[in-house]
Amino acid sequence: MELSERHALLQLVTRQLSRVRTGCIPADVVSRLSEVARLGAVRGLQLTGQLVSIVQELDRRGIDAMPVKGPTLAALVYGDLSLRLYEDLDILVHRADLDSARIALVALGYREAKTFNDARDDLIPETHHQAFVHVESGTPVELHWSLTHRTLMRESLEQQWWERRRELSLGGANIRTLGSESLVLYLCMHGAKHSWARIGWLADLNQTLRKFAPIDWDCVWRMARDGGASRMVAVGLLLIEGMLDGKDVASSAFASRKADRGSREIANGIRNRLMMSPDVLPSVDFTMQLRLRDGWRDRARYAMHILSEPWPADVSALRLPPGLRGAYYIFRPIRLASKYLVHRGVLSRAA
Repeated sequence: MELSERHALLQLVTRQLSRVRTGCIPADVVSRLSEVARLGAVRGLQLTGQLVSIVQELDRRGIDAMPVKGPTLAALVYGDLSLRLYEDLDILVHRADLDSARIALVALGYREAKTFNDARDDLIPETHHQAFVHVESGTPVELHWSLTHRTLMRESLEQQWWERRRELSLGGANIRTLGSESLVLYLCMHGAKHSWARIGWLADLNQTLRKFAPIDWDCVWRMARDGGASRMVAVGLLLIEGMLDGKDVASSAFASRKADRGSREIANGIRNRLMMSPDVLPSVDFTMQLRLRDGWRDRARYAMHILSEPWPADVSALRLPPGLRGAYYIFRPIRLASKYLVHRGVLSRAA
């Protein structure tokens, strides 16, 4: 149960264990699983209702919106709103519609939720989403004007999300979301962004690949190359191959493009880490994130983002007055160096 929660697989595990014959699973566990299934169904319906209300309101105001992940992915890929864990809603809009979309959310009872304090917001304005929360239900909503952070993909890829869409009937409304090839690419990029720390993200990718087979892999690889995400796709596929019995999927994907040695090394490292005991500290993955980028320019951009740009922890640690905000750029690398040395010391003592 602990591992299932950690890897965002509790709903899927619950469904599989419900098929096991009576008596094989302790009664208290059966009770917990039943409650998980019930709460998952209720939460799925609640968030779906809120998502539909938001999309309809945006549409009424002439705002083109594209929900991603959350209920949309659950319905599209699993065919069941309760089979995927999600706590928030993600909605992509065009940059030109951002202000109008903010006004629409406020009208629906959402308020802005500050994830960074004002100092950090002013320092780094080039984020890719803004957080809101519903005043009554507490449901978080992330309003995106870019699907991923600028360090994860190149600007040329952004328009392609909009050009390759599909319709989905959800809660009695027609929702437009990512097309199958775009979804495969996005899931690979999202998993790579988080170093594939959860098996649940691999389950999403695996289910997507099987749901929409045959995938147009020439299209996926072309989009990945244009966006600087070819290695991210390769690593995701190798993990599916090595962990979720996806040799058939990987064989089809790599028919026209072979996985390079670096991708295989990264996938092996992630797989080994996922199979470790939960109480073992994971290794620092800054190097892995650099290796997941396709070219030196993408790696340099990511390195600058991590090493020099202030993050929430930096702002929270110092809380400098406006006149001294430039000091965050000096403090950031110092804090990272200190954190890394402490981490190395913990690992050395553990060894």
